[in-house]
Amino acid sequence: MGPSSTENGKEKQEAASVGFGLIKHLIMGFHYLSGLVLLALMLLTVADVTGRYVFNRPITGAYELTGLMTAVAVFFGFGYAHARKEHITIDLLYSRLGVKPRRLFDIFAMTVTLGVLLLLVWALYEHAGRTARGGHTTSVLELPVAPVVWLCVMGAISYSLAAGADLIDHLRRLIRGLRRP
Repeated sequence: MGPSSTENGKEKQEAASVGFGLIKHLIMGFHYLSGLVLLALMLLTVADVTGRYVFNRPITGAYELTGLMTAVAVFFGFGYAHARKEHITIDLLYSRLGVKPRRLFDIFAMTVTLGVLLLLVWALYEHAGRTARGGHTTSVLELPVAPVVWLCVMGAISYSLAAGADLIDHLRRLIRGLRRP
C-alpha cells in the first residue's frame, strides 16, 4: 500500500521547506558578504580621504575600487532587501483591495519581477562573458572587470531565487484561500 495523500503532502512541504531554507541561507550569506564589502568600502574611503587631505597622498585607484565594490555590495544586498520586504512600494490602490485581489496582484507583481530578474541575470551573464573574453580592465589599476561582473551575476541569481520563493509562497496562499469554503 502506498503512502497516504497527507504523507505525500507533508513530504512535499518538508522538501519545499528545505529548498526555502537553502535559499534563505544563501540570501543571508550574500547579505553578510555585502556588509563586509561595505565595511571595506568605508575603510578605503576613510584611508583615501585621510591620505588626500592629511598627507597629500590619495590612494591610487580608489575611485575604481569604490565603483567595483559598490556594484558587488548592491547586487549582494538585493535578495536580502527583497526577502525582508524592504523595497519601495506604492499602495494607493493595493490597501483598498480585498484579500483575494491582493493575492492575485501579488502573484502578478512577483511574476513580472521574476521575469525581469531572469532577463537581468541573462544580460549580466552575457556581459560577464564578453567582458572576460575581451579582457576588459579598469583604466588605472588595470584590474580585470569580469570577476566583479560574475559576482553581480551571483547576486542577481540570489535575488531571483528570493523572488521565485516569494512567488511560490503567494501561489500557496492563493491555493489555500481557494480551498477554504
